[in-house]
Amino acid sequence: MENADPTPEAPRLTSPLSVVLMVLAAGLAVLAVALPAIQVGRGEAVATVDLSPSATATALGSVELATGHVTATGNDRVTVNLVVSELPDGQPVGTLAKLATQAGTFLWLTGLAVICFLLARVLADIGAGRPFEAPQARRFTLIALAVVVCSAGADTVNYLQARALTASIGDPAAIAVTPYYSAIPLVLAAVSLVLAGAFRSGRRIQADTEGLI
Repeated sequence: MENADPTPEAPRLTSPLSVVLMVLAAGLAVLAVALPAIQVGRGEAVATVDLSPSATATALGSVELATGHVTATGNDRVTVNLVVSELPDGQPVGTLAKLATQAGTFLWLTGLAVICFLLARVLADIGAGRPFEAPQARRFTLIALAVVVCSAGADTVNYLQARALTASIGDPAAIAVTPYYSAIPLVLAAVSLVLAGAFRSGRRIQADTEGLI
């Protein structure tokens, strides 16, 4: 008589997804390094600038934003891509300025790489039939932390480098750069913390159940 395979089939379906997430994490990590390097090789600095709507008409009509174009509008802000190839004195934009415009992108891509890596580990344990391993809850907590830190960090860096770039080409008060923070990452972080609590409770229940056997 053949022995039945005690391993359930359903959890194995998550293993390919964990591999995909691992590959995606590696790709995002490469992009986080490659994109700033590519930007440095260009002769211009490109910054995403959030403007106050009341100053938008003046800003877009100014010489300083002659190379900018609107990419998004809202009730509280107008987003403009500002392209600067040289400073008012005719000097080219410096390497540090070019790198600074990519700092927010670096943070976001790095954060996404970390999140994909942690999710891959979560799914790998689930696929191996170990859904409530001790590190699971900690991984979701780290995901929540990565979402908040990378989002707030990227938005803060984008605001600071936008102010610095606009100040180097004109009057920053006239351009009226404004900070922008989204609430969506906070919601995603809250969901991750809820999942961390759920996996932590599952771990305790599993330990109690194993103690009764």
